[in-house]
Amino acid sequence: KCTKKGDFRWTTEVEEAFTQLKHHIATLPTLVAPRPGEELIMYLFATHGAISAVLLTDRNSVQTSVYFVSKALKKTEVNYSTMEKLVLALVFAAKRLRRYFQAHPIVVITDQPIKQVISKPDTSRRLQKWSVLLGEHNISYRPRTAVKGQILADFIIEKPDTGVAPPRIK
Repeated sequence: KCTKKGDFRWTTEVEEAFTQLKHHIATLPTLVAPRPGEELIMYLFATHGAISAVLLTDRNSVQTSVYFVSKALKKTEVNYSTMEKLVLALVFAAKRLRRYFQAHPIVVITDQPIKQVISKPDTSRRLQKWSVLLGEHNISYRPRTAVKGQILADFIIEKPDTGVAPPRIK
C-alpha cells in the first residue's frame, strides 16, 4: 500500500503484481496513426446492451488498429432495432472520432444495408437526423468479406473482464 505513510517494503506479492502489470502493458494491441488522407476502414457491432466500432488502416493487406470505441446503451437505446443500433454505432464513432472522419475517407464494412436504410425518404425522424449528421463525412459502404476487423469489434463488446490480456493483431 504505497499511499499509506510509513515503511514501504518490496515484497514478493508486490513484485508479482508489478510483473503482471508489465506483462499486461506489453501485450496490449498496438495502435497506429493513419497517414494524411489515407482511407480508413470501420467495422461496427451492436448487441442488446452495447455498441462498438473499430477503426483500422489497411497497409500492404494488413489491417492495423487505429482506434476502438464502445458505449453501453441507455434504457431507450436498448429498444432500438439492430439496424438502428448499427447506425447509432456509426454516429457515435463519427462524433468521437470526428478528426479522423474529417481528414480521411471512411469505408464501413458491413453485411447490413446501412446506406439504403439511412437514405430512404420514408425513414424515421431519428434516422433522418443521423443521415444528415453522417452526410457531412466522406463515408462509403462495402459488403463484409474480411472478418478480422469485425472480430475485433465483436470482441470489444463480448469480452468479459477476465484479467486476461487481449490478443495481439498483426
